[in-house]
Amino acid sequence: MADIYVNFPRCPEGMIRGDIDYDLEILMEEGWGTVSGGGAGLKDAGFHVDLELDEDSHAAVDRFLPALLKYLHSLPAPPGTELVICVGDQMEGTHRSVW
Repeated sequence: MADIYVNFPRCPEGMIRGDIDYDLEILMEEGWGTVSGGGAGLKDAGFHVDLELDEDSHAAVDRFLPALLKYLHSLPAPPGTELVICVGDQMEGTHRSVW
């Protein structure tokens, strides 16, 4: 599986983490995969949402990223929001800044 970890430095203004988790679950149900986990830091230290694509390829990631970025920019995701993308047996992900 291809994994994408969405790392938020803090919650977008006016949002709560549960809203973002729910929105990403709906997005993933459009045939991309599942929300596979997530976690939160202490206080405003940020949080992450883990996405698992059904297809394990760079091409699948490239097809999914426009939908994910459109959603993140609509929030708008705060500066410093980062995607960590891992494909296949790759242990260390490729980091992409949303901004």
